Amino acid sequence: MNRDQPLRLLFSTQSIGLRVFWSLHKALQEEGGIEAAGFFVTNRPEYARFNDANPDFAASAADVITEWELLDQAHRLPAPDLEYIAAWEKEIADPTLWNALIIDRRLNFHLRAQFVQSYKPAYSHEDLLRLLQVSLQAIDAHFDRVRPHAVMGLNAVTLYDYLYYLVARRRGIPVMQLKLTRVRNYVSLYTDPFDLSPHIRETFERMRRGRDLTGDETAALADAQALLSEIREKRLVYEGAIKRPNEVRKAARRPGLPARLAALAERLVRDRRNRDRHYPAPLRYAYETKVLKPLRRRLATRLFDIPDAGAFAEQNAGRYALYPLNTEPEVALLAFGRPYRNQIESVRNIAASLPVGWKLVVKEHPNSYGYRSAAYYGKLRAIPNVVLAGPTLDTDKLMLGAGLVAVVFGTIGLEALIKGKPVVVLCNTPYGVFPRSMVRFLDRSWGMAAEIRDLLENHKHDDREVVAFLAAHMTSSIRLNLFTDLLGKGGRQTMDDGLSREDQYAELARYTRRRIAEERARLGVEA
Repeated sequence: MNRDQPLRLLFSTQSIGLRVFWSLHKALQEEGGIEAAGFFVTNRPEYARFNDANPDFAASAADVITEWELLDQAHRLPAPDLEYIAAWEKEIADPTLWNALIIDRRLNFHLRAQFVQSYKPAYSHEDLLRLLQVSLQAIDAHFDRVRPHAVMGLNAVTLYDYLYYLVARRRGIPVMQLKLTRVRNYVSLYTDPFDLSPHIRETFERMRRGRDLTGDETAALADAQALLSEIREKRLVYEGAIKRPNEVRKAARRPGLPARLAALAERLVRDRRNRDRHYPAPLRYAYETKVLKPLRRRLATRLFDIPDAGAFAEQNAGRYALYPLNTEPEVALLAFGRPYRNQIESVRNIAASLPVGWKLVVKEHPNSYGYRSAAYYGKLRAIPNVVLAGPTLDTDKLMLGAGLVAVVFGTIGLEALIKGKPVVVLCNTPYGVFPRSMVRFLDRSWGMAAEIRDLLENHKHDDREVVAFLAAHMTSSIRLNLFTDLLGKGGRQTMDDGLSREDQYAELARYTRRRIAEERARLGVEA
């Protein structure tokens, strides 16, 4: 397709992500134009705030579907049409539409699971099937009305994101997911939600061969080599990563108490008018996070085994594996690591697959501090060779002494590879492209011990692979602060490139047009 051709786009958005994609929509209007656009939105209170701040959205010709309207339709449906759903399941070939349902934590877990560990379901099987049916009908019709050149989104973490991806794939339409690369503040538009995007993979393959490279690619290799040295000396830091406690600056002076109370009262009234069963009310959120969670954190401190990360690493160097727990319920487990959602059993299997004299250090995630129950930690500690490391311990020191790093999915696996550690993963990861002498995908439980033994005995690190991987992400992506500038999230790492928000959106618009043209050409799709 012509890069100057007006675009027809569908945007599958999540909560505050609507802000990003409406701003991108406006930037694309300036960069070649938009012929038609459709939006899927979630989070009713946030949508009301968005419309107050962006009256031009309601005045536009955008074709909008809201989640709460689908929930109402599903509630009114007498019974799900199992034949209709089965026909879609067969045609879409995922191979099961359970994948689309499982990925959405709000559908699988009660609202309480946002604050404490709870596996209470939010919906019955019949309710899920009703919602699945009306979602398929609405999203398929959305494609028919807009006839998109591409579908845009962030990480696929909701039922609707996944269905837009599946329907687009069935129709031969590219899906472009705006995601962090975990390399500085480079972001890229990925076309595969669960694997390394082809445009990065192909660049990586050329760079590892080191032939027929452009001048920019050669410069990127040198830059990646410098970044490799920087990460080894310090740690892997990228835009959007959660800051450590000692890195969080004290907030600027807040408004006075009367002003804060007035703002809270206004929000309570607005949110009461726009209730959404998937999102907690402000008062409950404040009570859970500001009162109960700190109390649970204080009670949890006695449940961890390692008082000093440096001393433990020195005394046990090379005789333990490190397993960082993922937060629950989150995309790492619900999407990438679906067979390993029960982390206690994953830990049990890994612990029993290590050399018999080794320990498995299970490191709690900082975001889960005050979330999991004492009983959960007790089940982990009952595994003979497992020791628990608290969330405040220095992960870098624990990684330094580890003889192996095991992950379901996470950036810590990439950092371990950069630092020369053998790594085993329980799902497809972007860094699974490295040689088997560096990383192993443990896709068979019965073969786990043999694979770990073979990796430990035949581990061979190759810096050229890591440099090519980092450089491929640099040359296939653009630099912008997605989490801190565009999404406006606080407490995150940011990088100052001197670009205003408007400049970043303009750059993103140009990149979006280029990537859509590339992917449509790759898929052989006509304009």
